[in-house]
Order: sequence, then C-alpha cells, then structure tokens
Amino acid sequence: MRNYFLCILFASLVTVHAHAQMFSGGFSTRGGGGQETTRWTIVDYLAQKRSVQLMDQWLAVNRSQQLFQFYFGGGPLTYDYRTTTGSTSTTVTKTSMSYKAALYVSIFGLEGEYEKTNHDTTSYGGAFAIRLLGTSNQDTHLTAKYGMRTQVDESTTPHEKWSNQYAEGSLQLYLVKMFGLHGDYRHYFPDKSSSGVDLQGHRTTAGVFFDLGLIRLYGDYFQESLKYDNGTTVTEKARDGYEYGARFYF
Repeated sequence: MRNYFLCILFASLVTVHAHAQMFSGGFSTRGGGGQETTRWTIVDYLAQKRSVQLMDQWLAVNRSQQLFQFYFGGGPLTYDYRTTTGSTSTTVTKTSMSYKAALYVSIFGLEGEYEKTNHDTTSYGGAFAIRLLGTSNQDTHLTAKYGMRTQVDESTTPHEKWSNQYAEGSLQLYLVKMFGLHGDYRHYFPDKSSSGVDLQGHRTTAGVFFDLGLIRLYGDYFQESLKYDNGTTVTEKARDGYEYGARFYF
C-alpha cells in the first residue's frame, strides 16, 4: 500500500514538472548552456522602479507648473537725481511711485509698467516676454523681453515725449525656498521727440525678495542713465537709489 502511494506521488511530481516546463518555455528562451536568459527577478523590478522615478523627476522639473500666471504690484522709489551738462552738475533727492503687472501663458508673457515722479516726469510702457529657463515666475528663471517705454516731460509746454524701444534681460535665482535674488538689465534704443531731442540710455537693477505664499516683498537698488542730445548740447540725467514694495501672484 505504501509503495502504491509513493508511485502516485512520483507520477504527480513528474506531471507538474512537465507542465511547468511547458509554461516557462512559452515565456523564456534558453542559452547555449541551457540557462534562462530572460528570467524576471527582484533586481529587474528594482531597476525598473528606479527608472520610472527618474522619469517622474525629469517631468516634474521641466513641465510648467500652471498654464496661466498673473501678477501685479508696486511701491515707492527714493533716489539721487543728477543732471550733468558739460562741466556743470547738480544732484537732488527725488521720489516716485512705480507699478507693474504681467500676464503669462506658458512661457510667453505681456508686461506693463507705470511710473510717476515728483519732478514732472511720467513714464509708461509694455513688453513682450519669453521665459527661456524656468517653469514659472515664482521659480528660478531667465527671461528675455522686448518692448517700448514712453516718457513724458510735463515741465514743458507742450509736453515733450519720447517712445523708446528697449531690450531687457531678467534673471531670478532662489537661494532657499522662500528667499532669492534677482537682477535686470535694460537698454533703451534712441528716439527723438517732436522738438528734435534724441534720448537713449540704460538701466540696471539688482535686489532681493522674500515670498510669503502668493505675496512677494522685495527691495531693489537701481541705476538709470539717460542722455538727451539736441544736436548742440548733451545733457545726462542719472538716477541711483532704492525701490521697495509688494507683488501679488495669481
């Protein structure tokens, strides 16, 4: 009786082994030495999992965080206003209020600005922007801009006006999650007023910012140099000082 059960057990094992060989043969190939070459192991699983994680990280870094982005804000400026004609130079302290707003769709944006000084000068303008690096305006990014700024001298009658095209580069760098640095350089291309006075110049800005969610507090140091040439006399009007304020992101 005992031998009978042993025979049944042996036959069952042979049958199971044969079926297993048939099953595995449909999903694997054998090398020249008869060893499996495509057997799936736990090492394969871990390698595949790591590959998927790396792809997820790449997508998270390179995709835009949101399609539409909007911000606006502003604040006061205090600066030394220096006027130089030939060897004569005068410097006084002046103030102004500045406001900015922008709308971005993916990496493309439209920006607008307005500034009113206490020395009879108003300026306003807008620019087309493209974000070359970075996923949003509240991330480390590099942006190129091209636009036009109109400046009005309200101390003359009629008011003298210039509309200068400009090119600008803007860099923003986060040092930690909520704090960072930013810098801008803008070049104003020449334009003549109706009275024939040519205006050109440049502006440099560098500062720090602190983000509190959708609110940004910032402080900047800036230098602006403008040259007015009426054909016989060149007058330089330069500003250097500080700007601070708040900006709201949506």
